[in-house]
Amino acid sequence: MKISNQFWSYLGLAFLPLLAGCFANDVDEIEESRRLNDAQIQEYISTQGLNATGTESGLFYQITNPNPTGQAIENGDSVRVHFVNRLLSGTIVDSTRGALRILDGQSASNERPDRFLVGITSMPVGLLEGIKLMKEGERATILVPSYLAFGQNGNSNIPPFAVLIYDILIKEVKSEEEQIEEYISNKNLSVTELTESGLRYIRLTEGTANTKVDDNTTIFVTYTGTLLNDTQFDRNTDTTFSFALGQGRVIAGWDEGLKLMNQGETATFVIPSKLAYGSAGSGANIPAFAPLSFTLTLVKSERQQLFEYIAANGLNGDTTSTGSGLLYAVEQVGTGTQNPLPSSTVQIRFTASYLKSDGSPQIFEQITTPVNLTLDNTTDSRYNVGLVEGLRLMKVGDRRIFLMPSSIGFGNSGRGAVPGRAPLIYSIELVNIL
Repeated sequence: MKISNQFWSYLGLAFLPLLAGCFANDVDEIEESRRLNDAQIQEYISTQGLNATGTESGLFYQITNPNPTGQAIENGDSVRVHFVNRLLSGTIVDSTRGALRILDGQSASNERPDRFLVGITSMPVGLLEGIKLMKEGERATILVPSYLAFGQNGNSNIPPFAVLIYDILIKEVKSEEEQIEEYISNKNLSVTELTESGLRYIRLTEGTANTKVDDNTTIFVTYTGTLLNDTQFDRNTDTTFSFALGQGRVIAGWDEGLKLMNQGETATFVIPSKLAYGSAGSGANIPAFAPLSFTLTLVKSERQQLFEYIAANGLNGDTTSTGSGLLYAVEQVGTGTQNPLPSSTVQIRFTASYLKSDGSPQIFEQITTPVNLTLDNTTDSRYNVGLVEGLRLMKVGDRRIFLMPSSIGFGNSGRGAVPGRAPLIYSIELVNIL
């Protein structure tokens, strides 16, 4: 039998008082526990003779060993602490190794304070609030009501609605800046430049002098990104990764640091969180307030690679450029009088290479016995726009060198043995026009 929506509406209305009663009971229980916690804390303060200060949240704390000159604690700081965590009954529910001896003023050979990042490491909100009220070297008693700790659920050794008492000693505070300096020291890095924003730029390999790039230039990079504990969160070795510099397409540390690099250079950037992902972090892998380390290579532009090939092979002054970006040099003038038509079939012999990322040529095809190429046959595996453009400039008997960017070669995807974004070099002879 089909039950009407109206029936469900009536049924829902009938249950509402019951549900409301359940919710009311839950709210009453929570409110009652809140009042009970506050009363318990006040009684504990009185019986223990504490001079504790309360906060708006309901937390109470007392700095038992103040250190007025100690370093204050902020989000993102790395903090080492000893603590003993008790219930109101005195039962210890958690502690750091050696904490009981350390907090009793004794030494502990096997001590192991906890280390965590403030505002990043997961902990009860009341404990976090209390720690941020302390300074390096200080000891404090922090009384955390259950609604700022584990609430009505508790955990394996903490009962529901339990007040927690923390006896805490702040052994060490390292700011984000100090964490960065420690990382650089431990890695034996030599900082090439420290910018006003706090970016550390460390040049690892030289690029081509005087080839820095400006804002709005589309650049290509390879990179590996890690946290300062060496946890890798991203990597890209594909030289087709690109973006326009200075347009906010990447983190601010990249936009700033890449303008310090020459093309072909590899460098490490150690980037403060304010120049990275700040208080929000990024996904599950980059926490809030995390300084980052990136090792990047600014891949040479194809134009730069072609110009360096021209210089290295003594072609300066001998090359001509077309509007498409094709460059060519005449090696031999032939005896022919006509240029091929757009639909002509030509006989050619040639050696074809692509430029590797280090600028050296790699032969991918060599034809010593003349082969035919129909210029408008785009399905021919040898076909590319730059080759056809160059051939139409030749006459029978001509020998030329063509240098072309991938935009008129085999593009971003490459072809066969030729990788994407590879500039091409052809040494070619036009044998005949058929």
